[in-house]
Amino acid sequence: MTKAPQQLVIMLGRQKHKRFHIMIICGRKEMKSGTVSVRKHGGKDLGAFTIEEFVKMIKSESSEKLDV
Repeated sequence: MTKAPQQLVIMLGRQKHKRFHIMIICGRKEMKSGTVSVRKHGGKDLGAFTIEEFVKMIKSESSEKLDV
């Protein structure tokens, strides 16, 4: 993504008001560390995850919801 940091801040501000369940942020810091920052709807910051950890978390949450 080639957006300027200011544009990303504006985009994040707009998106947090929409009903996305999970938002993934991958900026310079995350790219350097090989992680993604994850936030849930409502702004709850779940922290940084490796891609593998994030996939495990999503699969776990998906299977829990399907078992209900």
